[in-house]
Amino acid sequence: MIMETKLRYVAFHLTYVCENKCPYCYIGNKGREKHPPLEKVKRIIENLAKNNIEKILLVGGNPCTYPNLKEVVELIKNLGLRCYILSNTLEFGQNLNFFLDKIDDFQATILGSNAEEHDSEAGRKGAYEILIRNIKLLNQKRRKATIAISLHKHNYNKIFDIVKNLVEKEKIKIKELVVQRVIPCGRAANTLRFSVTKDQVPVIFEQLYKVKELYNLAIDFEDPFPLCIIPEKYRHLQNKPCEWGFTKGSINFNGDLARCGADSRFLLGNIFKIDNLQKFWKENPILIDFRNRKWLPQKCQECELLEKCGGGCSLSRITDEDHECDILCPFC
Repeated sequence: MIMETKLRYVAFHLTYVCENKCPYCYIGNKGREKHPPLEKVKRIIENLAKNNIEKILLVGGNPCTYPNLKEVVELIKNLGLRCYILSNTLEFGQNLNFFLDKIDDFQATILGSNAEEHDSEAGRKGAYEILIRNIKLLNQKRRKATIAISLHKHNYNKIFDIVKNLVEKEKIKIKELVVQRVIPCGRAANTLRFSVTKDQVPVIFEQLYKVKELYNLAIDFEDPFPLCIIPEKYRHLQNKPCEWGFTKGSINFNGDLARCGADSRFLLGNIFKIDNLQKFWKENPILIDFRNRKWLPQKCQECELLEKCGGGCSLSRITDEDHECDILCPFC
């Protein structure tokens, strides 16, 4: 499999302001006090459009807290781009109908199988109630929500319970389930206390298989696992390698470009100083090195599963490098 290297999809960190206080948030604690100015945000979006980006995912923080979100979304759509949003609240207030018309995909992270679990991880009482209420409002308008689950050492065995609660108790209509692994950066920097372990992987995929079979949900992996540690029965659930660094990239509200949407440490350059973003993305030495997979163990490079595996998540390990062997890889 020869993976494409055209940058098509950008996760745009519109703001770092967020009401939740998740202990493993990849953003960390800096820059959360105020929103960036609208004019700078507009310049970034216009630059992305000029460079033939096709999709923008608005992330944060919580992008729904941004006071000029309506203008931001309108600009994205006027420039002919698809617009997605990932929010801890999906709180649109009186402008809901506008956003229903303009936003192509609504995404939300669910942190537990009930209000108590969700609010405990969010560090905020009432967080679950607000989010569920707003997802139901979307459903009432005939829009499904994409649900993201951030997997870590302490919730790996609750995947099925989370989905069951949403589908059976809350009567939520789900578009897709997105699986994310908590990585050791941001508030979880330099610690593996949230990282899933190898012995937890079969339990994770047993539940995902059950979710697929019972609820017929599409499942996508933002941070894939090494395929060789997944029981063979379940490997079909994860059918592609990580797309970050290939067709997907990340940018913050200062215009700084990064390979991965979940890691803001290793910046490739600033969009305002790059003449041709697509050329830069294709020819950047860090990205070329990441894509060639030569940094993987020799056994991985020779493995017949590599095309679908990609080595797993290259930021799952505590490291000072932009990419390194997945912490769950048995050959590292």
